[in-house]
Amino acid sequence: MARWNPWRALRETDVDLWFAPLGGRRGIWTRRGEQDEILLEECLGRQERREVLAHELVHHERGIGWPAASAATMELEEDRVWRVALARLAPPAEVTAFLVRRSTVGPITVADLAEEFDLSLAAAARVAHLWSLATAGSERGFVDPETMESEGDPGREVDLGDGAVPHGLRVEDSQ
Repeated sequence: MARWNPWRALRETDVDLWFAPLGGRRGIWTRRGEQDEILLEECLGRQERREVLAHELVHHERGIGWPAASAATMELEEDRVWRVALARLAPPAEVTAFLVRRSTVGPITVADLAEEFDLSLAAAARVAHLWSLATAGSERGFVDPETMESEGDPGREVDLGDGAVPHGLRVEDSQ
Protein backbone atom coordinates (compact mmCIF):
# COMPACT_ATOMS: atom_id res chain seq x y z
CA MET A 1 0.00 0.00 0.00
CA ALA A 2 1.29 3.47 -0.88
CA ARG A 3 2.24 5.89 1.85
CA TRP A 4 -0.01 8.88 2.55
CA ASN A 5 0.71 11.68 0.11
CA PRO A 6 -0.29 15.23 1.09
CA TRP A 7 -0.46 16.34 -2.56
CA ARG A 8 -2.94 13.56 -3.34
CA ALA A 9 -4.86 14.38 -0.15
CA LEU A 10 -5.02 18.04 -1.21
CA ARG A 11 -6.61 17.06 -4.55
CA GLU A 12 -9.39 15.30 -2.61
CA THR A 13 -10.36 18.58 -0.91
CA ASP A 14 -11.70 21.91 -2.10
CA VAL A 15 -8.83 23.78 -0.40
CA ASP A 16 -7.11 26.44 -2.53
CA LEU A 17 -3.30 26.29 -2.46
CA TRP A 18 -1.08 29.31 -3.09
CA PHE A 19 2.67 29.92 -2.95
CA ALA A 20 3.80 33.33 -1.71
CA PRO A 21 6.53 35.01 0.35
CA LEU A 22 5.33 34.66 3.96
CA GLY A 23 7.91 36.75 5.80
CA GLY A 24 9.42 33.97 7.91
CA ARG A 25 6.36 31.74 8.26
CA ARG A 26 6.42 28.45 6.39
CA GLY A 27 2.69 27.92 5.94
CA ILE A 28 -0.69 29.38 6.78
CA TRP A 29 -4.15 27.80 6.78
CA THR A 30 -7.17 30.09 6.77
CA ARG A 31 -10.91 29.60 6.56
CA ARG A 32 -13.04 32.31 4.99
CA GLY A 33 -16.69 31.43 5.21
CA GLU A 34 -16.97 28.00 3.65
CA GLN A 35 -13.69 28.17 1.70
CA ASP A 36 -10.31 27.07 3.05
CA GLU A 37 -6.98 28.30 1.75
CA ILE A 38 -3.40 27.17 2.34
CA LEU A 39 -0.45 29.43 1.65
CA LEU A 40 3.04 27.93 1.52
CA GLU A 41 6.26 29.90 1.62
CA GLU A 42 7.43 30.04 -1.98
CA CYS A 43 11.10 29.39 -1.09
CA LEU A 44 10.60 26.06 0.70
CA GLY A 45 12.43 23.04 -0.66
CA ARG A 46 10.53 19.99 -1.94
CA GLN A 47 10.59 18.04 1.33
CA GLU A 48 9.68 21.05 3.47
CA ARG A 49 6.79 21.91 1.11
CA ARG A 50 5.49 18.37 1.55
CA GLU A 51 5.83 18.52 5.34
CA VAL A 52 4.27 21.96 5.71
CA LEU A 53 1.42 21.04 3.34
CA ALA A 54 0.76 17.94 5.46
CA HIS A 55 0.72 20.15 8.57
CA GLU A 56 -1.67 22.70 7.05
CA LEU A 57 -3.99 19.95 5.77
CA VAL A 58 -4.28 18.62 9.33
CA HIS A 59 -5.24 22.14 10.45
CA HIS A 60 -7.90 22.11 7.71
CA GLU A 61 -9.26 18.75 8.89
CA ARG A 62 -9.32 19.78 12.55
CA GLY A 63 -10.78 23.22 11.80
CA ILE A 64 -9.00 24.87 14.73
CA GLY A 65 -7.10 28.06 13.97
CA TRP A 66 -6.77 31.81 14.04
CA PRO A 67 -8.54 34.03 14.76
CA ALA A 68 -11.16 31.93 16.59
CA ALA A 69 -8.64 30.03 18.75
CA SER A 70 -6.68 31.63 21.58
CA ALA A 71 -2.87 31.80 21.61
CA ALA A 72 -2.79 29.10 24.30
CA THR A 73 -5.04 26.83 22.24
CA MET A 74 -2.90 27.38 19.16
CA GLU A 75 0.30 26.54 21.04
CA LEU A 76 -1.19 23.14 21.97
CA GLU A 77 -2.76 22.73 18.55
CA GLU A 78 0.53 23.28 16.72
CA ASP A 79 2.13 20.38 18.60
CA ARG A 80 -0.86 18.12 17.99
CA VAL A 81 -0.97 18.99 14.30
CA TRP A 82 2.77 18.33 13.82
CA ARG A 83 2.41 14.96 15.53
CA VAL A 84 -0.46 13.94 13.25
CA ALA A 85 1.25 15.23 10.10
CA LEU A 86 4.55 13.51 10.86
CA ALA A 87 2.80 10.26 11.82
CA ARG A 88 1.15 10.29 8.39
CA LEU A 89 4.39 11.02 6.56
CA ALA A 90 6.34 8.45 8.60
CA PRO A 91 3.82 6.03 10.16
CA PRO A 92 5.13 4.64 13.47
CA ALA A 93 4.73 1.00 12.40
CA GLU A 94 6.70 1.68 9.22
CA VAL A 95 9.38 3.56 11.16
CA THR A 96 9.69 0.61 13.54
CA ALA A 97 9.93 -1.87 10.65
CA PHE A 98 12.58 0.28 8.96
CA LEU A 99 14.61 0.56 12.17
CA VAL A 100 14.54 -3.19 12.70
CA ARG A 101 15.57 -3.89 9.08
CA ARG A 102 18.20 -1.16 8.87
CA SER A 103 19.76 -1.86 12.27
CA THR A 104 21.12 -5.15 10.97
CA VAL A 105 23.68 -3.26 8.85
CA GLY A 106 24.83 -0.63 11.33
CA PRO A 107 23.91 2.52 13.21
CA ILE A 108 20.96 4.51 11.93
CA THR A 109 21.33 8.21 11.31
CA VAL A 110 18.74 10.93 11.03
CA ALA A 111 19.80 11.14 7.37
CA ASP A 112 18.86 7.46 6.91
CA LEU A 113 15.42 8.11 8.34
CA ALA A 114 15.04 11.24 6.20
CA GLU A 115 15.95 9.35 3.05
CA GLU A 116 13.64 6.41 3.78
CA PHE A 117 10.59 8.60 4.45
CA ASP A 118 11.45 11.53 2.12
CA LEU A 119 11.70 14.00 5.00
CA SER A 120 13.89 16.98 5.73
CA LEU A 121 16.60 16.33 8.32
CA ALA A 122 14.69 18.46 10.85
CA ALA A 123 11.47 16.47 10.36
CA ALA A 124 13.33 13.15 10.47
CA ALA A 125 14.92 14.21 13.77
CA ARG A 126 11.47 15.02 15.14
CA VAL A 127 10.12 11.65 13.99
CA ALA A 128 13.05 9.91 15.70
CA HIS A 129 12.41 11.94 18.85
CA LEU A 130 8.71 11.09 18.86
CA TRP A 131 9.44 7.42 18.17
CA SER A 132 11.95 7.25 21.02
CA LEU A 133 9.43 8.67 23.49
CA ALA A 134 7.02 5.90 22.56
CA THR A 135 9.66 3.21 23.04
CA ALA A 136 11.75 4.51 25.93
CA GLY A 137 13.22 1.61 27.82
CA SER A 138 12.74 -0.90 25.03
CA GLU A 139 15.63 -2.65 23.32
CA ARG A 140 15.02 -0.54 20.22
CA GLY A 141 15.25 2.85 21.92
CA PHE A 142 16.58 5.26 19.36
CA VAL A 143 17.62 8.79 20.31
CA ASP A 144 20.69 10.89 20.63
CA PRO A 145 19.05 14.03 22.08
CA GLU A 146 21.86 16.27 20.86
CA THR A 147 20.79 15.67 17.23
CA MET A 148 17.06 16.05 17.79
CA GLU A 149 14.48 18.81 17.64
CA SER A 150 12.17 19.17 20.60
CA GLU A 151 8.40 19.16 20.37
CA GLY A 152 6.83 21.58 17.94
CA ASP A 153 7.70 22.76 14.45
CA PRO A 154 10.51 20.61 13.01
CA GLY A 155 12.00 23.73 11.44
CA ARG A 156 12.37 25.48 14.79
CA GLU A 157 15.72 25.46 16.63
CA VAL A 158 15.38 24.49 20.29
CA ASP A 159 17.90 23.32 22.88
CA LEU A 160 16.71 20.03 24.37
CA GLY A 161 18.97 20.11 27.40
CA ASP A 162 20.03 16.91 29.12
CA GLY A 163 17.97 13.77 28.73
CA ALA A 164 18.22 10.06 29.24
CA VAL A 165 19.08 8.10 26.11
CA PRO A 166 17.35 4.73 25.80
CA HIS A 167 19.73 1.91 24.98
CA GLY A 168 19.77 0.09 21.64
CA LEU A 169 19.66 1.89 18.32
CA ARG A 170 21.11 5.35 18.21
CA VAL A 171 20.65 8.19 15.79
CA GLU A 172 24.09 9.50 14.98
CA ASP A 173 24.88 12.97 13.77
CA SER A 174 24.44 12.87 9.99
CA GLN A 175 27.37 15.23 9.32
